[in-house]
Amino acid sequence: MNVCRLSILLLSLLLSVELLAGWPASATEVWLGPQSPKRAADFLDMFRPDAPWKRAAAHVNVFKLYEGYVISAPQDHVDKIVADLNRRHIPIALEGGLMNVGEGSANPPPPCGGWGRVEGYSVPKAAMLVASKVKKAGGYVKYFAMDEPVWYGHYYQGQPGHLGCHSSVDQIVKVMESNLRVYTEAFPGIVVGDIEPTNLAEQQNWQSEFSAFSTRFREATGTPLAFLHLDVLWEAPSKDRSVTALFRHGETLKRQGYLGKIGIIYNGTGNTDESWIRSAHDKILTIEVKNGLRPDQAIIQSWSPYPTHTLPDSSPNSLTNLVNFYVDTKRR
Repeated sequence: MNVCRLSILLLSLLLSVELLAGWPASATEVWLGPQSPKRAADFLDMFRPDAPWKRAAAHVNVFKLYEGYVISAPQDHVDKIVADLNRRHIPIALEGGLMNVGEGSANPPPPCGGWGRVEGYSVPKAAMLVASKVKKAGGYVKYFAMDEPVWYGHYYQGQPGHLGCHSSVDQIVKVMESNLRVYTEAFPGIVVGDIEPTNLAEQQNWQSEFSAFSTRFREATGTPLAFLHLDVLWEAPSKDRSVTALFRHGETLKRQGYLGKIGIIYNGTGNTDESWIRSAHDKILTIEVKNGLRPDQAIIQSWSPYPTHTLPDSSPNSLTNLVNFYVDTKRR
């Protein structure tokens, strides 16, 4: 029996066990976040009316763009993307930094953090450029996913020239205000949530620190964090323990009114399209079958060179096919 047939049989067995256990039908929101055109060769082809991802598109609740991509993209590319997502009635999310450190009239290098130096940071002029491009295209950003502010703002060590700031959670929320104001003024009602890596759950006092961050965010904005998306460090030996700990803490914050939804980012590892997709399948089953976690949101995303194609959704090695796999698996 070859490896492919064996994998299919094992998957069928796992799904059968879950059916007997009463695995509920999916009410999970599906987010899709492809790489930029520099990594996915057919990224812009997704936004043709006849693009071959009709089945996957019917299941995508939110389409996520990277803030950095929108900054560098030509306006006509942004126009094409927005027009097609509007036609498909798929809301837009942005992933990017909100922490603003060191911006001045001459934009001097800050002693730590800073736009282009450490993830999670940006500057208001970048936010204004992104907002203006999307609005000019006739678009509306419904969601903003903050790029790991507690990790990069508080815990990240860094290296010379790219040091972490080790800011308090109060300071983190404070330095977000200017960038957040740009987006809330440009897109009234924008929904703001957080992304954090699962190794957050391995840091000292992480539960109290993240609880304090969610509390301070609600006090400053008047609304709780709309979501927490878990960026799983799949290669870490402690990943199962860390993802479960962070997920359960998120559930506590939901009950307390400091958090809306919990999501998990599903991506892959490997140096071919086939190996990347196969590992993504395994990770979905690990999280939702082996670990028994039921996320409110599933984020199908890649920032690596793989898979090299987003289309067609009928191809087993495309990113949009991973959407179909997720939906079909949950339905079974």
